[in-house]
Amino acid sequence: MPATDPFAPRSFRYAEDGGVAAITFTRPDTLNSLTFDVYAELRDLFAAMRTRESVKAVTITGEGKGFCSGGNVHDIIGNLREWTGSQYRPYPYRKDDGREAPDPKATRVVRGASHDDGPDGLRVTIRRYYEHSGTARGHHHVGFRCSR
Repeated sequence: MPATDPFAPRSFRYAEDGGVAAITFTRPDTLNSLTFDVYAELRDLFAAMRTRESVKAVTITGEGKGFCSGGNVHDIIGNLREWTGSQYRPYPYRKDDGREAPDPKATRVVRGASHDDGPDGLRVTIRRYYEHSGTARGHHHVGFRCSR
């Protein structure tokens, strides 16, 4: 959860000295990967800095061997794709057309995007299929959810 005071963030370190605001990412164990909390605190901090006439420059660094590896796979990127139990059939959805039958060899629907998709596929509204026997079998970008 983001900090309530934008100048006291919880997910990175912030300091000011001589007109320079210094932001230091403090997650070296993940190569300072970004999470939704980091994004929110950065947004709030930069919005609040607009009123700080004393700040003339901003530096952003990271602890450890990496500045920033980008979006955290588990917190951001990995949550965008969902493997469903439905068999891949044309729209419109009809629950009585057999697509919910428990056939272990059936092609299943995959909704959403993943970090290994190209620019045209990076949207949560995309609908694809997953073949159990294909080269993507067990691939890291397909997850699951339990529902009832």
